[in-house]
Amino acid sequence: MRKGRSVLRVASANGLLLGKVRCRGPFLEDDQGRVCVRGFTWGPFRGLRQDEYFPSPARARADLAAMVRAGANVVRVYTPPPRWVLDEIEASGLRVLVGLPWNQHVCFLESRHEAAAIRARIRTEVEALCHPALLGCSLANEVPETVVRWYGARRVSEFLGDLIATARTAAPDALHTFATFPPTEDLATVPADLVLANVHLNDAASLDAYLARLLTIADGRPLVLGEIGADAGTHGEGFQAAHIEEQLRVAWRRGAAGAFVFSWTDEWFVPSADGGHDIEGWSFGVTTVDRRPKPALAAASRAFTAPPQAAPETPGVTVVVCARNAEDTIEAALRSLVRLRYEPLEVLVIDDGSTDSTAARAEAIAGVRVVRTPPQGLSAARNRGAAEARHEVIAYTDADCVADPDWLRWIVPVIAGNVVAAGGPNLSMPHPGRLYATLAAAPGAPTHVLTSHDRAEHLAGCNLVVRRDVHASIGGFDPQFTSAGDDADFCWRLLDAGFEIGFAPLGVVWHERRRTVRRYLRQQRGYGRAEASLRTRHARRCSPGGTPGWTGLIYGGDGSGPLWGSEPVIYRQPFGTLGYLGIYGAAGDHAFRSVVLAPEWLVGGLLAVLSGLVDGVAVTAAGIAMLLPTLLAAVREARARARVSAAAFERTRADDSPPGIHLALLTWLVLAGRTVRRYGQMRALAERGLARDEASGRPGLGRWRRRLSWARGLEWRGETWWEHAPEPGEVLDSLVVELERQQLDPVSGGGYAPFDFRALCGLWWRIDGRAVVEEHGAGRRLMRFAFRPRLPAMALVILVPFLPLLVTSLLERGWLGVGLASGAVAAFFTGAASTLGSGRRRVLAALERVAAASGGMVLERGRVVRHPVPERVLQPVPEAEVPEPIIGVAGGR
Repeated sequence: MRKGRSVLRVASANGLLLGKVRCRGPFLEDDQGRVCVRGFTWGPFRGLRQDEYFPSPARARADLAAMVRAGANVVRVYTPPPRWVLDEIEASGLRVLVGLPWNQHVCFLESRHEAAAIRARIRTEVEALCHPALLGCSLANEVPETVVRWYGARRVSEFLGDLIATARTAAPDALHTFATFPPTEDLATVPADLVLANVHLNDAASLDAYLARLLTIADGRPLVLGEIGADAGTHGEGFQAAHIEEQLRVAWRRGAAGAFVFSWTDEWFVPSADGGHDIEGWSFGVTTVDRRPKPALAAASRAFTAPPQAAPETPGVTVVVCARNAEDTIEAALRSLVRLRYEPLEVLVIDDGSTDSTAARAEAIAGVRVVRTPPQGLSAARNRGAAEARHEVIAYTDADCVADPDWLRWIVPVIAGNVVAAGGPNLSMPHPGRLYATLAAAPGAPTHVLTSHDRAEHLAGCNLVVRRDVHASIGGFDPQFTSAGDDADFCWRLLDAGFEIGFAPLGVVWHERRRTVRRYLRQQRGYGRAEASLRTRHARRCSPGGTPGWTGLIYGGDGSGPLWGSEPVIYRQPFGTLGYLGIYGAAGDHAFRSVVLAPEWLVGGLLAVLSGLVDGVAVTAAGIAMLLPTLLAAVREARARARVSAAAFERTRADDSPPGIHLALLTWLVLAGRTVRRYGQMRALAERGLARDEASGRPGLGRWRRRLSWARGLEWRGETWWEHAPEPGEVLDSLVVELERQQLDPVSGGGYAPFDFRALCGLWWRIDGRAVVEEHGAGRRLMRFAFRPRLPAMALVILVPFLPLLVTSLLERGWLGVGLASGAVAAFFTGAASTLGSGRRRVLAALERVAAASGGMVLERGRVVRHPVPERVLQPVPEAEVPEPIIGVAGGR
């Protein structure tokens, strides 16, 4: 890395902001580049006039000039300033973040009239604040945790989102947010322009850990600390100075976009309905009431103006870009990579058989090495990039991504110890079109899945950094994934190998989303095909429907935060008095959403409505009743995503299409995307089954009649005999390994499960196996195995949409509906029968191979299976050899 370079740059020689300040991902930028907000909170004061809580013009001018000398570029006030104060702030070269107080400390949503009055007040005050000195507006300051608990976080979040939308309309060029604090951090996912958090912690280690959490919650938006400080009266002026300087340096090191020191002076006035009163007995100011500087002012000035420390030595990185027919985006991607502030660095392009000018355009950019290969798929191209890499760390990104200049500066330091891979968010490329905004907000975009604020279960392949030796140790990417799914498979294999995956919230790349509906649906179909491949290799990590079953939280990017199924489970203490929330996960309606948004429900409802046109009104009503929960769930998800999309793209105003059309299209995309994705899954599974039939000569999906051997009983058994038996635990371990080779993805039962192992078979079935051991003396042992197939409840729920159609059609004698519903049910059970028959044979084949490898013999219902067995095995064991048989459960480790 270049010495002395850091993301904390200033836009001008004196550090003042120049021009309009914009949010770009988790950073703030003005006309000259990236900036960091550095400021003090100022006021309120007992003003010279009523409703003006600011000092005299002379005192205000002196305060602002002293702030500039201390290195500040923004001042935060808690009440709307009059015009003359805005003029003074502009004359001093500062900007102002204005707080707009209202009755957020009481229950403010008791009536629609009161809520409407608050919106009207916000609009009027924001319109009056339009001024060149205005940086932004804070539309609330610390809504009490008891009020949030009373209304629920979702309802309060929606209201705050409405206030922000109102303020954007009144002042589109300003930044709009609200101030939260630890007891209400669950409000941080409101789609504000930036996250403004008041945090008072007394040691740097606690602040460092909490900032890491806040940056993850911010999810691609700038994080500004609204208040940090210490009371000199309680801790002493020396502690206050050291505390402020240390915490500011922690904020810069963590990557906060800014911080405000609380406060400029010990003078503090609290307005109220009865006239207000001065606060006495505390000393949070960096100056006294008469403006005598405390040591804290010099400490803050050092932290504001001191140059950043030189970066430590870092390992060399090879950035691998795999491209195929990417001539439209490859140049922008590579120019962003050669401008990375990181050394030593190599940029390597693997041209995967492009037929356009991709390779030629890449070769024309200085500092880029290009390797041309025949078309072989994304995973194979990435493996070729790892083989060609010259450095010890490999960073993967895509040809349609633009990397932040400090992308690697944030990610590479995360890789240490057992953390062998890391990555960050991929955010939507800024674009003015409303259609692009809608498609970017639609579900299904590549994103990260986190198990904690700094650990990931999945990272998108367009933002993934990994150690080269670890990449080789797990075999690289699986070549069967030619266009998608390779990153999920790679991350899961890393975790299975015992490694950890880190997450760096500031390691950002901007990803070009699909710009047409056709391309979006084609992408979703490809993801569905990839999920089918994932299920055959990681069945225990996938849901019965074939989609990945993540253990962590899925983040939506672009400031949406984690996509909770419902409100998070929060420990607040009685009456909501806990200072720092304990958020334990999502409550709720995940199962409901996964069921009613399953494409089978949509298809069943549409078939019922269509058959109702022939069979009668009652059948049509049944179809509408089936469609209703699906549509409601889709609208609910689309509404949440639409708010995020509007927050990210509202100020572009590329067209005048009403928000209703935006919401309707997004709702349709939620349904169509899931349906097309499921179609890709099912088609890939069918093709995989037919291909296995051609390769092995065994019956494929088209010859299901031969697979109905399971009809002899839904539980089958097998026995294995050893003259010199291994330990039961070793047999069970070997069986699990062999089942994995049979692509059944087994899991051990553990100490609490009623089974010893479980194998996942086909799209739905799981086969539970248990064993018992009979000791027959002299090392001879008989192990009995019982295999019971189970159909998960989720599989049967998929049939629920067709039952109303079947019943109603029978009552109305609507034979078209009867035929459609019966056909769907018959197809389901036919496929289930075929799949289970194949699974049964593969389980018994695995048992045979394990027995043969350890010198044993397999018996099935008293018959020898494929292996010659001495006659004495079938004879009763003499009682003299073993007076009393010893029976134990296999799997006891």
